[in-house]
Amino acid sequence: MDKDIQAIKRKLLVKYGFFGSILANTKFIDKSGEIETAATDGKNIYYNKEFLNELNDNEKVFVFAHECSHIAFNHIKRAKGKDIEIWNIATDAVINALLKDDGFEMKEGFVDMPEAIDYNSEEFYEKLIQEDKEQNNNYQNSHQLWDYQYEISQDGESGRGGRSDNSQDDNSGKGEQNSNSNDDLSKEQEENSKMGEKEVFKKSKEQRKNDLEKLKEALAREASSSKQAGDTTNSERRRINIGKAKPLVNWKGILKENAKYDLDWSYQNASIEYGVVNPSLEKFPNLETEIVIDTSGSVDGELLKKFFQECKNVLKISRVRIGCFDTRFYGFKEIKYEKELDQIEILGGGGTNFDVAVEAFSLKAENKIIFTDGCASMPRMACNVTWIVYGNEICPKGGRVIYIK
Repeated sequence: MDKDIQAIKRKLLVKYGFFGSILANTKFIDKSGEIETAATDGKNIYYNKEFLNELNDNEKVFVFAHECSHIAFNHIKRAKGKDIEIWNIATDAVINALLKDDGFEMKEGFVDMPEAIDYNSEEFYEKLIQEDKEQNNNYQNSHQLWDYQYEISQDGESGRGGRSDNSQDDNSGKGEQNSNSNDDLSKEQEENSKMGEKEVFKKSKEQRKNDLEKLKEALAREASSSKQAGDTTNSERRRINIGKAKPLVNWKGILKENAKYDLDWSYQNASIEYGVVNPSLEKFPNLETEIVIDTSGSVDGELLKKFFQECKNVLKISRVRIGCFDTRFYGFKEIKYEKELDQIEILGGGGTNFDVAVEAFSLKAENKIIFTDGCASMPRMACNVTWIVYGNEICPKGGRVIYIK
């Protein structure tokens, strides 16, 4: 089941970027025998393994997307002062309608009110309250709530288990950790609540559409430059305005050994006296790092800029040799000064061949780094490389992978 949960998390993260903080901070806890289906207290997600085993893969993803939505939109806090049963129906109805509209498969018997797709939770709650008064619909008894949220007080705080969950909150000794997790989530939850469920899902759908268009464009560029990725190159020459940025990676913690410095003569700040050029004595890091940068067609100018900005941050603590690759490696260039990076000529623009990248490193290199978007098959050979990946998940043989959002 743990593997299933991890697979579901990955699918949810690909589908909904705004679940990122939730999936990073929320525990998924097996409460089989204590709850009937699934639940959330706004901090963790609980599930009955037997209930999940009765669902197909798509229905399982739906269940956890539903529970993550309760957390993402802060439904427990927003319940303050409301009729809890009708609020639960309203939030379930809105979430379920939006998830179904996004292509999810919902098991029969869950709250299914298609008209809720045109409302945010408060709006639909008011509609149900009004109908309950006018028509005596008695919504509390007319809908089976399959995901029993933990009991909510009139202060909007979660308490012990709900109607089908008589267990205590499984957080003994972990209050501080959960508090920190809530702090991490609170800002995002507040923004989602202000925007409303309908608008957040709409924005997410538009983002996925834009990402798909970018992917199609990247694939088209790669197809036009190469009949088969890994066989040809464009040898396109590019220059970009790199600029500077704060490091996204703790390079001192990653690069082998603490940076040490050697004194060496340099003509960078040389002086001229009586017609004679006098070099200056400067400090240079004696740590050596080789960096291979993915310049294939799927890497646009903005991403290249981010790659080289991080190279500048590495340069502060290590000597660097930098080379570009697509389906061929274009050779290393030794860099001592930032302005040399600003003037570097970027070659590439074709397909992507990671075998070419790992074979480019010299045996003497103390640190080996690859900057890439991860859009290609992994190299056949194992290599002790630090992969800095912007975008896709990769599984190389050996080394370590650091993902940049």
